[in-house]
Amino acid sequence: GNVEDFGDLTDMSNVSDDAFLRERNSGNVEGATRQLQMKNYAKTKELEAQRGELFELGLDLFRKGEYRAALEQFEDVIGLEPLNYMGDDFSRYTLEYRLSHYNVACCLSKLEEIDPALQALQEAMESGFEAFDQIRSDPNLENVRASDRFNVLMDMYDEPVINASAVKMLKSIFGK
Repeated sequence: GNVEDFGDLTDMSNVSDDAFLRERNSGNVEGATRQLQMKNYAKTKELEAQRGELFELGLDLFRKGEYRAALEQFEDVIGLEPLNYMGDDFSRYTLEYRLSHYNVACCLSKLEEIDPALQALQEAMESGFEAFDQIRSDPNLENVRASDRFNVLMDMYDEPVINASAVKMLKSIFGK
């Protein structure tokens, strides 16, 4: 067949000669596509290892009482969260992400920066951190728990420990 038999092919001349694009455009998955997939996988694993190292460094700094430096490490872990993450359990956030927000709250509490600590705690719970007993008892969050807004925040994510309405009713029945 002649080229004329296939009509105007000028649009086809814009397709890149790159091996990956040729394979993708043809519907075949062969060498170049696999090579790109392996490169992306290796990059993902490298980033995962880096995040783990930053997280561990943050924990070490926190244990040494270097709360500002630890805070920076945990914030770096948060910043390196993979886009569009989907865990095997369908979670939208990595464990390191959830724990880093919690640890940011602990660092800020130790630094007596209560409002940002409450915000970090809220972000931890929004991302799926559900260790409510730990939040209520962790000595690192002692300064945050002293805030009037702590119980309001906790009640948004966990069942209230004591129902305030029930307490008022009991007081009205039995007196002070």
